[in-house]
Amino acid sequence: MIKRLLIIYHSQGGNTEKLTQACFEGIIEKQEVAVYFKRSLGTSIQHIENCDGLIIVTPEYFGTMSGAVKAFFDRTYYPAREQNIKLPFALII
Repeated sequence: MIKRLLIIYHSQGGNTEKLTQACFEGIIEKQEVAVYFKRSLGTSIQHIENCDGLIIVTPEYFGTMSGAVKAFFDRTYYPAREQNIKLPFALII
């Protein structure tokens, strides 16, 4: 069974997008993984429901994640909690 991996990212100047692409290139060596990209501002709870794992990629701004990635967490936290969604994840900063 092919696993579905969702990569959620935010990139303002393009450097974090390059990091996301490098992450993807490392993953595609495994044929049993389908990888999907989604910008953090366009990601909803439905995207999370349909994946088997997450990678969240964010730049670091003043010691914290980007506002767009925080907005993703703000939109999806309570719906994911109510549905008891528990996924493996990785965070790349």
